[in-house]
Amino acid sequence: MSWNVMVVFFTAQLIMAAGVFFFLKRNLNRELILCAIERFTVMEITSPVDQVVVESYKPLIEAFEYQLKSIALRRFPKSEVSFSVNPELKAGIVIRLADQAIDFSLVGRLKKSASGA
Repeated sequence: MSWNVMVVFFTAQLIMAAGVFFFLKRNLNRELILCAIERFTVMEITSPVDQVVVESYKPLIEAFEYQLKSIALRRFPKSEVSFSVNPELKAGIVIRLADQAIDFSLVGRLKKSASGA
């Protein structure tokens, strides 16, 4: 096998691996956001909430922002809802309200897994 063929073969493999990685990360991000929304919908909150802060690793699409804002205002009519970007989360979101946080970020899930919780 000549070097040219090997270089083309390995380059193609590298491009395919990068594509698979991008696809998996995008889907992981979406699934983490959906899990956080589901938890936020059913989570029992005992203390009053006047502010809901949603952190995501990249800007959320409008549909997710609308869904989160709708849930927050339905559950806590007098609350303010804000969105911020934190690239250190790597994927997913963190929803902060009152004295609780719903952490469905990739970093948060890995820390939870490492601690055995």
